[in-house]
Amino acid sequence: MDPVAVDIVLEPERFPVRLVDAEARRVEVIQPSDDEEEYLALDEAGRLVHRIAPGRAYLPRLIPSLRPSFALRALERLLELRWLWNRRFVSILPGGALEGVPAMLRRLVVVEAGPATPLPPVSGPVRSVEVVCCTYRRPEAFPRLLPRLERALDAARARGLEVGLAVVCQEEDLPGAWIAADPRLGSLSWLRFVRSAPGLPRARNAAVVGCSAQVVLFVDDDVDPSSELIIGHVEALDAARTAIGSAGRVDSRIEGIRERAHRAVGQIRGSGWVDTNFDAPASPEQLVAQTPLGANMAFRRDRMNAHLGSRWFDESLEGVAHREETTTAVDLVRRGEFLVYAAEGRLFHEEHEVGGCENRGVAARKSARRRRAQDQLFLRRFYSGLGPLAGPAAALSAWRDVRTAPPGTRGEALEDYLAVWLGLTRAG
Repeated sequence: MDPVAVDIVLEPERFPVRLVDAEARRVEVIQPSDDEEEYLALDEAGRLVHRIAPGRAYLPRLIPSLRPSFALRALERLLELRWLWNRRFVSILPGGALEGVPAMLRRLVVVEAGPATPLPPVSGPVRSVEVVCCTYRRPEAFPRLLPRLERALDAARARGLEVGLAVVCQEEDLPGAWIAADPRLGSLSWLRFVRSAPGLPRARNAAVVGCSAQVVLFVDDDVDPSSELIIGHVEALDAARTAIGSAGRVDSRIEGIRERAHRAVGQIRGSGWVDTNFDAPASPEQLVAQTPLGANMAFRRDRMNAHLGSRWFDESLEGVAHREETTTAVDLVRRGEFLVYAAEGRLFHEEHEVGGCENRGVAARKSARRRRAQDQLFLRRFYSGLGPLAGPAAALSAWRDVRTAPPGTRGEALEDYLAVWLGLTRAG
């Protein structure tokens, strides 16, 4: 994969400084956050903006003589962009914005003269959407979901959208049992059933192969969609024509209603762990997610196929539905794409404990080791730009997980990671 060449604009005062022709060049901006929350957004000119907080700088923890500052935290973000996110810098403007950072550290950021990578293509307005629901070991889920989802489908049709539903069945007796119980399911022109071998990435890919809609919207089978689910994704994508997809809002049964309105939605930190916050309400800014949540995410089909063919998801990541959407999202960001947050494309995740990938409830402990194995596989890929340091960096993230685990479970976490490192547990 070729590096994405970008102009970096540092704006420590957080006001728009048009130092390059943003309409003709790929520009990423680093600005201070107005609090300690770090996140991505699009500004009025459509530039990708990294909001950073000087107080979250990590180099002062390693080098006590360094004092947190905008310049130092901006340098750290530049290093992350280069080593983790496949960016090559063709200019950093203004040139003196990193003054105050030791020259030895500034040398770590290499500027290579040359043209910036062309901007992502501008997509036309969305006219058609297919909702994809993959179901497994929950035969009751689809009959319960269908009438709920029909409200969103009807609302989208009322807006002039062409919409359909693909249900991916991973069990031999389905969908036959559903059609026998409700014969109308066999005659709905907007409903198609797809068969797939078990495995969520494999099932999602099976739906993509037969899809012709402009946008593919994935939802889980244990959700309660709002009537604005489809419309919310379409409006977010139409407002950001260069976005390859959207991350929808997910209200969680387990997490409940949270008081704080976060802006760090789907942000993958340098540690490799994710600030989720997919229940964030609409923001005055157009928020950008580095990863969606698989329960509610949409992609432009033609753009995805241009990058990945029809196999959007890594089929080696199976068994616990963990990190598979984030693995795809990282690949997209490293290719210069981005996802917008669709706060109005909303659903409630009931998070059933039985069926699906069985990673909750009584089965949670059985799948914990495999989840941690997939964590390590993801982290090794995430840190691949570090070369021989990729393995140690992944191990440090694992140690953080062990250290912060609830009392009484740290031994289990350490045991799981040791099993991964000794090759006793496969990651896929």
